[in-house]
Amino acid sequence: MTRLPHLALSLAGLSLLGGCAGVPSGTQPVGDFQLERYYGQWHEIARLPNSFEEGLSCVTADYSPREDGGVRVINRGLDADKGEWSQAEGRAYFTQGSETAALKVSFFGPFYGGYNVLALDDDYQWSLVAGADRDYLWILAREPQLDDGTYQALVDQAAELGFATDSLIKVEQGETCPVADGPRSKPTRDVYMVRTAAFIQPTLPLATRQRLANGELTICRGSVSPSALPCCQSPHAVAQCQ
Repeated sequence: MTRLPHLALSLAGLSLLGGCAGVPSGTQPVGDFQLERYYGQWHEIARLPNSFEEGLSCVTADYSPREDGGVRVINRGLDADKGEWSQAEGRAYFTQGSETAALKVSFFGPFYGGYNVLALDDDYQWSLVAGADRDYLWILAREPQLDDGTYQALVDQAAELGFATDSLIKVEQGETCPVADGPRSKPTRDVYMVRTAAFIQPTLPLATRQRLANGELTICRGSVSPSALPCCQSPHAVAQCQ
């Protein structure tokens, strides 16, 4: 059976409980949320233990728009003992309006679980995500590593909210993670070649944006199509076309 890495409750277990898409009591999802800035790939930095991700490392989540107005979710993690990747595709929808970062997510059938962003970087470079209760918590980042100061601040914030942060598992990421096969979420807009600082995509890591500003990189945006290939194959392109 394919395991369902992260994106809130991964829902195999929730389906047995009838599902729950609420918000942990005493917490407040982020407001003024901009979904377009949240799209793209996130790396799982740490999580509370759960059976759905047991043994998984190199965990990522890719978010992109769905035609029905929801969010397409692709979760992926590596079972190092087996040398196999686990992948699941799901869908998510807002539960309190599009400016509040409270969503429900499902990977099969009518069963949904909560996905609540409780803290979010101004530049959308890290986030603190909870499920419907305090049994589920994730620290996510755009880069495979998160600096110690930011990580500890998020742990402290989660502890103040009543989460069992002493049980957090730090997830193996970075150069030790092989490249996963299979589809990833695809950008959906037209392709642009950017050679100046005129356009700096806010969801890109700060270091990447600085390289863009310095003219060291171009950026591909858009669906994978013949017109996109020259951009995607450019040695100076940011790999957005996958």
